[in-house]
Amino acid sequence: MIGWAGAPANIPNIERIGHALRVLLNKHPALKLAVFSGEEPSLPCPFEFHQFAPGAEPAFVQSLDIGLLPLPDEEYSIGKSPIKAIQYLSCSIPVLGNVKGATAEILKQNNSIHVSSQDDWINALEVLIHDRNLRTLLGETGRQFILDRHSMYTVRRQLLGIFLAEKTELAGVGKTV
Repeated sequence: MIGWAGAPANIPNIERIGHALRVLLNKHPALKLAVFSGEEPSLPCPFEFHQFAPGAEPAFVQSLDIGLLPLPDEEYSIGKSPIKAIQYLSCSIPVLGNVKGATAEILKQNNSIHVSSQDDWINALEVLIHDRNLRTLLGETGRQFILDRHSMYTVRRQLLGIFLAEKTELAGVGKTV
């Protein structure tokens, strides 16, 4: 199961790779595509549409074998939050996508496959479809990356360190004034 989850405003991103998805779905009849969004995209291939419902996205993401992250090559993508990449990786789902801006801080060569053209999408998906071990390795490496850098426990520890350092600096400033 390959899939994409996204807001209606981002539907053009999944539609942009519709040709590649059609080629792969035609070539691999057992392959399925699923989309989770508030609106149904217009794709040139069959897919399962999962209507957005609050709280339903984690189960959808966990049902995937490969997470799709198509981003356009434009300024907007550079500043876009990498939350979708974090969601996929936190569920051990390998990510295939365009790596732009902040997404490059999350998607690394050891947890995802980076693509740019329609041919890249087709070739990379072919690799992941046929190589379960690579999917597993990318997913597990991605999950560990998220646990190490973005889990609530890690972020809490980082924030606490910042607050304690700032408190110490302020206390030091108070003594010298």
